[in-house]
Amino acid sequence: WIPLLLLYSGLRPSEACQLRVSDIQFSEQYNLWFVNVTDEGPQQRLKTPSAKRKVPLHPELCALGFLDYVKQQGQMKRTQLFRCTPTGKGNDWSRNFTTRFNRFLTKRMGWSEKGRATAYSFRHTFANELKQTGVDERIAAEIMGHSTAGITFTRYGKPSSLGKKLEQISRISFSKYTEQCKKYFP
Repeated sequence: WIPLLLLYSGLRPSEACQLRVSDIQFSEQYNLWFVNVTDEGPQQRLKTPSAKRKVPLHPELCALGFLDYVKQQGQMKRTQLFRCTPTGKGNDWSRNFTTRFNRFLTKRMGWSEKGRATAYSFRHTFANELKQTGVDERIAAEIMGHSTAGITFTRYGKPSSLGKKLEQISRISFSKYTEQCKKYFP
């Protein structure tokens, strides 16, 4: 689920790998599910203060069964959403996942290590899709956890609502790619 979550949310790999089951939440106000990207759990860290945010779950990710997975993890009394632990220099949550993912791309997919995609490429793809579909740069920055330039919206404006963010995220679609992936992940 980590690659799909990265693709559909624009999260950094370390943000996704450190998620707790309780970080997938429902907003009664907007009637939608979202990822609460935070540093409030044990050993959770964020790259910048702007990285603390709420990212709506893309409808296609929900349709693929991600919420069933979250529910299953909760029923098994798991705290962490994924089986990731902080390791290596700096206690990086994504180190083991990115190592396994890169090995998969090289050995199973046969992709050369030089110049190929990485786990972080999902974030780039997500950002590019937001740009290509004309999503407002301020909203894209909020979704991706970037600081926004300019005093007007940074100092005086509140973050966009979850509903507005979902509206913008829903403009992009990755269903054609996820269908292609099913032959590798039946």
